[in-house]
Amino acid sequence: MKNIVTDRQALEMRRHSASILQKLGLRHDANFEPHTLDWSALNDCQNQVMRAARLNLDRMDGASESDGPGLEQAHEGFMALYDACEREKDWRGKLGSREARAEGGNPFRPTPGDCEARGVEDGESYEYGGGPGASGPSDVTRALRLNESFGGALRSLRGGGAAGRGFNEYRGLTPGGFLRAMVRGPQSAVERRALAESTDSAGGYTVPDVIMAPMIDRMRAASVVMRAGALTIPITSDNASFAKVATDPVPAWRAENEAAAESDPTFAKVPFAPKSLMVIVRISRELLDDSINIGTALPNVIAQAMATELDRVALMGSGSGSQPRGVANFAGLTASGYSALELANYVPLVRMRTALRTANSDATAFIMSPRDEGALAEKLDGEGNPLIIPPAIASTPRLATTSIPTNLGGGANQSLILAGDWSRLMVGIRSELRIEILKERYADYHQYAFVAHLRADIAAEHEAAFCKIPAVTLPA
Repeated sequence: MKNIVTDRQALEMRRHSASILQKLGLRHDANFEPHTLDWSALNDCQNQVMRAARLNLDRMDGASESDGPGLEQAHEGFMALYDACEREKDWRGKLGSREARAEGGNPFRPTPGDCEARGVEDGESYEYGGGPGASGPSDVTRALRLNESFGGALRSLRGGGAAGRGFNEYRGLTPGGFLRAMVRGPQSAVERRALAESTDSAGGYTVPDVIMAPMIDRMRAASVVMRAGALTIPITSDNASFAKVATDPVPAWRAENEAAAESDPTFAKVPFAPKSLMVIVRISRELLDDSINIGTALPNVIAQAMATELDRVALMGSGSGSQPRGVANFAGLTASGYSALELANYVPLVRMRTALRTANSDATAFIMSPRDEGALAEKLDGEGNPLIIPPAIASTPRLATTSIPTNLGGGANQSLILAGDWSRLMVGIRSELRIEILKERYADYHQYAFVAHLRADIAAEHEAAFCKIPAVTLPA
């Protein structure tokens, strides 16, 4: 366990949830080794630590000022154990076996001297860069799926393995503790060091990687386009790009002793130019001083607010001025066959899928407004039974988000539906998050304001992998 949680977290976990630790067989000096558990025990263990995390979170309400920080540390510790179980399950899935393993860690991590480039499909998910002992930053930035850690990518970009900037020297620092320390001053040595090393000439704070990565992962988890399958690209400069294949090589048959036909692929560059995303979160000084769980709630509020706006621009962004261009405004969309639609059944979704398959793509998810998703769910057949979803799209997620408006068009009652292979949508996130604290601006309301600033951009590997129905209304 000591390899996963901090000493402080382990102490508070024993203090507040000793019975659960005993049930899990964790002693004071025991290491938590999920790789040694069989599949059933691994799932049971994960359920137990999640129950403990929620229990400690619930205890924060009404807890004394002396118990509150300890409960927060216990909560963070159990969440670290939960994440360790989740990683182990992911690795076994990639190995194709649910059996316990003799060795822990990432089974796909390269060994010293192994210079093979590993991609997502090869199972390289949580450790990046060279083999054990690698110290230099990686020259390769990989696209991340939703279940892959942004922190792992940062460790590679900052210097490889666990030695990435901020992941050791800030061990034990929590998002809530860092935000509170910005206002009330540091309460521990690690908070004091974080504030001293992250201040800049503009008076803000560059959030340490160990804090930023979980906040960005929370933001990604709350994003609809990420749940649909969009990939995250960590970027480290103001102008970055990734390569895509514009045209495929064409193989040809040959007779014996004849030269092989030559056909070269054409590569194109997809640029990222990060644009500024900012959110202001106001909080009363009394709440910040008195609330026990504000350290957990405040980072979640900031992450949720940023996720909502990032979703909106990924779907609806105009591409003009300081705003990225979203899917609805891509120039190269595959035609859906509809210029307008009165949504009465699931047939239009099937036709969108057909159009995408005709363009050598597919519909991995449909994204629409809650109004339209709800209207489809309420549809009845001629006998008053719920409308059966066609088998062709029954397993395709239909995701709803308020980021798609319902007041478009001349009658201010139109919406739109988007479909596509969402793994070909890239969300580039600049690997730096800054937070400033405004103490005087809202002083007359006795409030503080946290200003969070992130830079991001949207790009598509292939715009024809998406299509839309642009003017959707409901039957009167």
